[in-house]
Amino acid sequence: MTKKKTRDVVKSAVIHGGSVAAVDSVGNALLDGAKLVMGDDFAPEFLETKLGRDITKAVMATAVHAAATHESLSEFIPKEDAVAAACTLQLEACARDLIQPNLAKLQPLLVKLAKLGALAAKADDE
Repeated sequence: MTKKKTRDVVKSAVIHGGSVAAVDSVGNALLDGAKLVMGDDFAPEFLETKLGRDITKAVMATAVHAAATHESLSEFIPKEDAVAAACTLQLEACARDLIQPNLAKLQPLLVKLAKLGALAAKADDE
C-alpha cells in the first residue's frame, strides 16, 4: 500500500468535509422551506429540536436514496447517481450529529481513566 502524502490527506478531508457540510446545509434549508410552505402542520415540537431535525433529515435522505437507487423509480429522478451521493453525504452528517454528543459524554470518563493509567504507570516505576 502506498503512503499518502499529508497534503493529499488534508486536501481529501477538506473536500469531503466541505461536501458533507454543504449537503447538510441544504438539508436544513429544505426543512426550513417545508416548514414555511406547510406552516404549523409540518413542524411539530419534535422538529424544533436538534435531535428531531437530524432524525428527520436522516429519514428523508434514506427515502430519497432508496428511490434514486431503485431500478423502477430511478428513472423518475434526474441525475440519480448525484442524488444518491448527496443522500449518502446527508446520512453521514446526520450520523455524525447524532453520535458525537453521546461520545462527548464519554470524555470525562476517558480523562479519569487516563489519570488512573498515569498513576498506575507511575506506581510501577517506583
